[in-house]
Amino acid sequence: MPEHMTSAEYRRMNGLGEPKKPKPSKYRNIKTEYAGRKYDSKKEARYAQGLDAALRAGEILAWTPQVSWPLTHNSVNRYRIDFVIKNKDGTYRFVDVKGRDTPMSKLKRNMMKSEHDIDVELA
Repeated sequence: MPEHMTSAEYRRMNGLGEPKKPKPSKYRNIKTEYAGRKYDSKKEARYAQGLDAALRAGEILAWTPQVSWPLTHNSVNRYRIDFVIKNKDGTYRFVDVKGRDTPMSKLKRNMMKSEHDIDVELA
């Protein structure tokens, strides 16, 4: 018997069958890395690439990914906004990249508006 074996070798040797494949994500998004940061979806990573291009072109001053904001509702205590963008005029845009808008997402955006007077736009 070898000193070291992989988990697959162990499972075969002991008749345990093949390991289960990981379950796909709820909305079938694929986590994607861009510029050393992991994003929740390909769409979100592409949006970050577009923001970098806008930054290089001087169209925006700055952007920050995945910013968490507190919420005071009993069942929802925070909202992670995908991107906060600082425009050339010094104003800010708050963007959530979604493939599908969900009731929970709508609730959180409404709470952001009522608690912080922040409009979160969908991309």
